[in-house]
Order: sequence, then structure tokens, then C-alpha cells
Amino acid sequence: MLTREECLEIFELEESAERRDIENKYTMLVKKYRSIDSDEAREKLDKVSLAYNILTGRYVEPEPINPRLEKVVAGKSIKQWQTVWHYGRWPLLAITIIAVLAISLIHSIATNKRADFAVIVMGQFYDGGSAYDSSYAYFSEISAGKVENPDIHIIPIDLRADNMFDMEEIDGETVASDSVTPEETQPLNIDPQSQYAFNMKLVTLLYSDKIDIFMSTDAAFHKYAPQGVFVDLSELYESLADLPADVYAKIKPMYASIEKVEPGEEETVSYGDPVLLGIDVSELAVFEGLDIWLGDDQIISVGIKTRDEAVTLDIISEWIRDYVAMEAKADELASA
Repeated sequence: MLTREECLEIFELEESAERRDIENKYTMLVKKYRSIDSDEAREKLDKVSLAYNILTGRYVEPEPINPRLEKVVAGKSIKQWQTVWHYGRWPLLAITIIAVLAISLIHSIATNKRADFAVIVMGQFYDGGSAYDSSYAYFSEISAGKVENPDIHIIPIDLRADNMFDMEEIDGETVASDSVTPEETQPLNIDPQSQYAFNMKLVTLLYSDKIDIFMSTDAAFHKYAPQGVFVDLSELYESLADLPADVYAKIKPMYASIEKVEPGEEETVSYGDPVLLGIDVSELAVFEGLDIWLGDDQIISVGIKTRDEAVTLDIISEWIRDYVAMEAKADELASA
């Protein structure tokens, strides 16, 4: 360690220099040497800092270096590697985490299976908590290996609001005073923001994706059926006639006329003959068996863009014919 005399010599001060003189001189020397970009200047700056710490009593004698730490490994001493690790471990950890996430994302994209079947549940239905998982497993199972990765979209949109103008309160709940379907006797549950989001999602799916099965309320069915998004289910309905008479009587055909828009100076809209575009299964428990509840009217339709109409019709037929198992599952879910 430097003596006091050696430190004062570096500062070019007399023996009688006081603390204030040392502080002022230190400031001047630091400014001087920091403005010079050279190894010599940096060496002198180190000496000035050392002398200053000794003169002000801030100097702490360094601990003796362990000879083992002086051993050179890959061009650096062990002590130097310790320093590198001390200051670099957190950036290294961050880089490692980012790399792992990037690899995971790439792997997910590369191995992600595209949906080979799609179901939309639209209207005022209630998900009992397992609707997605139940529907995914069930449609995969009854497809006889033809569906491996179904995509289930549950969109609890309230489409009744579109045609409701006269409202009244019954037992503190707002309902339609001129309702024409059983569903419209249910209380309104309209949150404008969520309903707007549901509507945007539904419109996007309807006109951009291939949807195989639609599970709709009466209001949802009658809103979209005239737009030509469903296929004719006459043959499917007739094929179910071999069910027990009391069961077949519970399955009701749903008709709608597809609108035709004729452009011109004054756009005209005409409607074709009614077509069987949906099958009402409200009196069976096929929706409830998938943990999908309420909605009053429960209508099954097939999308005009279905990937394979024959496969989709077979799946719906198997589903309806499985009414006994569906009812048992619904009872199990209701009692859980």
C-alpha cells in the first residue's frame, strides 16, 4: 500500500494539505485524466483513485488471492471466469429462456394438427363446464376414425336482441312482450361489448371457415338460415324414420326460405320455397349430454361449407340415435 507521502506526491500537495485540498485536487485530476483516451491516462487515473482512497481512509486492503484462482482455463483465470459468471449469469439466463420459448413455439407450429372438423354452438346456451372437452371427445369417437381433431366454437351470442323492440319487466327480469318462440321467454343477458365480440367472431367463422355442424337456438337458426349457410337435411330427417315412433315424433323438421337479393337501382329481396335446413332435437337430451344447456330450442344444421357432407350427416345420425346414452350422460352431469 502507498504511504501518505507517496499519495500526496501523486496529488502534488504539501504535507500540510487538508481534506478540502485533497478533495479539490482529486476532482481536478479526475477531470484531467478522464478527458484523455490513452492507457497512460487510465493508469494515472487508477493511481489517483488509489491515493484518494488512502488519504481519505476509504481504502480496504484486498484479500489475498487464492493461488487456485490464478489457474488459467480456456485463456482466463478461474477468478476471471467467476467475474464473468457473476455479471453475465442473468443475461445468460434470459437468453436461455428466450431460446427455449422460441424452440417451443417453433415445435408447436411444426407439430400442431389442423382441425379436420368444426362445430359451432351459437345462441343463448350455457356451458356446464365441460362442453368443449365433451364435444371434442364425443365427435371424435362417433366418427369411426374419420374425425381426429375437431374444433369446437361455443359462442353464447344473444341474437334475440336484433328483433326486439317492445320489452317489459316480469318478476324483475326484462323479457320480450311480443316473443314468438319459447327461447325468447328467457331473460335477456346482453353485455354490449361481449355480444359485439361474439358477433364478430361468428361472422368471421361463418364466411371464412369450413363449419360442419351448427348447434343453434331458434333465433340463431332463423337469423342465418335465410342467408344460405345451411344445407338441405330432408334425406337425413327421412332416414331417422326407423327410430321408435315416440322418439321420431320428438324430432321436428325446421324449414326456412333462402333469400335472393336482386341488385339494381332499387335492390329487391325475394324468397324461395321453404327448405328443411335444420332438425329440432329440443325434446331429446343430445345437447345436454355434451354439457350444453338451456337455449330452449336446440336445432342441428349442416354448414354449406362442410368438408364432407356424407361424413357429417353420418355423425349427426349417430349422435341423434345415441339419445339413450346422451340422456344418461345428461342426468349424470346434472347430478354432479
